[in-house]
Amino acid sequence: MSRRFCQARSSSVGSSRIARAALGALFVTGAVGLAAVSSGCSSEVKAYEKKGAPTGKAAQVPAPPTLPQKPKKDGDSYTVFGAVHDLHSKVHSPDVKGKKLTIVGYVVKTNAVKCQDDSKALEEQCAPACSMPDDIKKGTPADCKAPAPTFWIADSLEEKTEMIPVLGWASNFAGIKGAIEEMDKATSLEKQAEVKFMDQQGRVLPNPLPAVGAKVAITCTYGTTSRVMGTSSEPKYGVLGCGNDYVIKVIQPAPEQANLPGMKPRKELKAEKK
Repeated sequence: MSRRFCQARSSSVGSSRIARAALGALFVTGAVGLAAVSSGCSSEVKAYEKKGAPTGKAAQVPAPPTLPQKPKKDGDSYTVFGAVHDLHSKVHSPDVKGKKLTIVGYVVKTNAVKCQDDSKALEEQCAPACSMPDDIKKGTPADCKAPAPTFWIADSLEEKTEMIPVLGWASNFAGIKGAIEEMDKATSLEKQAEVKFMDQQGRVLPNPLPAVGAKVAITCTYGTTSRVMGTSSEPKYGVLGCGNDYVIKVIQPAPEQANLPGMKPRKELKAEKK
């Protein structure tokens, strides 16, 4: 460093700006060099010392979770899992939200059940006595507060959480009562299957009526909300809103026919003899 400094100083002529600039640069360079030397840099490399194995209690690492392998489709139809998955997918949501879909599932719940308190029918999701008048031609009284007939489907009979509600297939419980009475007039399974019942609002009810335990394929409009029977919302699992063009196909019949609270037991019909 000193040799370069001396050479630069002896070669400078006069007090020109160029000389002063050169000297300043050399002073800076020298200061940096001195700092590097004084920092304790050394060419010695410390040998690697192998450490022993760790002692003490081993860490308890949980096993990775096993994710369920659920199918999104059942043939060309959606499963409940598949429909719900795609409903919340940024990629697939446009393919299902607000679209007419066919979803296959088991009927695991229905609101055609007796209320604990008829005045709380909307909260309990049940059929109050006022919704099933003796004269069904008069329909449900205006002051009777009852939910829209609804059933829920899931991918298994044991599932009680991931369920999709289905509504719009019947206008009210009075219509369901009329359909049951008409179907029970039949003398055989074949004749019962031919019954077509239209309720007071012009909606043809499904035959057989949805009952817990049946496996069905439903073609209706799927989304987070439905306006076919007022406004219904189910942001997590979605809702199937069925218009007059709905399709409910029974894949596997329920162990018992659908019924309403307060009605007599359904007739057990047999097939016609050939």
